[in-house]
Amino acid sequence: MILKRDKRCTREILTTEGKLRYNRYRLYAVNDDNHKDSVERCKKLYGSTSVYPLDMYLGIDRIPFKMTVDMALRVAKIGATASSYEEASQRLFEDFELKLSDDSIRKIVDFVSGIVLKEDIRLTESAVKDYKIENMRSARRGRRPNNGYILYVQADGAMFNTRYDPAKDSKKEQSSWKENKLGLVFRSDELRKVVNKDNEISYRLGDREYICTTQGIDVFRNRLLMILLRNGLKDASNVVMISDGAVWLRKMKEQLFPYATQILDLFHLKENVMAFAQFIFHNEKSKYTPWWHEVCNELENGEWRKVLDREEIRAYKKEKDTPAGVVNIYKYVYNNREFINYPEYKSKGYFVGSGAIESGNKTVMQERLKLAGMKWKLDNAEALLALRAKLKGKLWDEMVVPLVKDNYIAPTK
Repeated sequence: MILKRDKRCTREILTTEGKLRYNRYRLYAVNDDNHKDSVERCKKLYGSTSVYPLDMYLGIDRIPFKMTVDMALRVAKIGATASSYEEASQRLFEDFELKLSDDSIRKIVDFVSGIVLKEDIRLTESAVKDYKIENMRSARRGRRPNNGYILYVQADGAMFNTRYDPAKDSKKEQSSWKENKLGLVFRSDELRKVVNKDNEISYRLGDREYICTTQGIDVFRNRLLMILLRNGLKDASNVVMISDGAVWLRKMKEQLFPYATQILDLFHLKENVMAFAQFIFHNEKSKYTPWWHEVCNELENGEWRKVLDREEIRAYKKEKDTPAGVVNIYKYVYNNREFINYPEYKSKGYFVGSGAIESGNKTVMQERLKLAGMKWKLDNAEALLALRAKLKGKLWDEMVVPLVKDNYIAPTK
């Protein structure tokens, strides 16, 4: 292969310390009678018909966006946390006097988040391949050892608006709204006890990990398994799953960890009882409020049979439908009767509410993807959600930075 020297060229690289400008020579491939394949060999080796030896020596010959990896990470973090790419552009200028268009920031965020998503997919495939329920401590011989930590898992879904692509999407899926399924995992030994001035004890989450996807239940289940294993599923003394009673979550629990304790979120239960009470008492507050308090107290005390014997609720035993937004409390309580033993859960110190996952829906997805006027390409949203899950789980320095630094390379042309 023959390379000839061309003129000196100037290159500018954007770094966290500002712009770096330097001169270097360009070499280009030339075919002759003795080396007829120089151009093709150069393309195969370097992805182009020309090379820059100094760039290769400095290790920056294939960095994308003409910026260092540290600078790209800075831009990606601001782009993923700002309310929009336009706001990110303003923040970069105000904080660092850096002029980048919102489109350039979007491309950088897509690139970085794509690396994170690709790694999630790789780790998920490995986790699913090697997973065996019988190897989990909580599943051995069908008993749950008391010593050790409890692994909590919560899951929920929330909708956001997408750009419908008629070339890709079938006619049956023309709705632009798509559900993002979010999972949250945390350990009991990471909980922080907080005592207020009235000596009331509450707990705050320490380390936690989120995972999410727009690609349906099967993909979500496998990615959730991946972070469960990473957070100690194998050695947990028990797994506690808190959910809103959705059937798909119940099935997922049976598939992944059948020996886990499943709890119907007390907040969702009370919320559904309130809607039902307002319905049957025609929104007369003086009637539905005391009735709601009585029913909720009975449920919280484990007296679900007493609740189902109430005349107002028993009347809906055979009813198929209730108005939109109103849950049939008879069927809801009966179908979840195994998951509402709140006195037992509280005696064991278990959480019985899913406030953490509700908060996660807002911070991971809604604050960035569900603002006024936003519509997302599904692939971009999927990758951005993977990145925000790491950000909100405080895994940026631990996971995102080393991962991107190891994979920060421009694709071959």
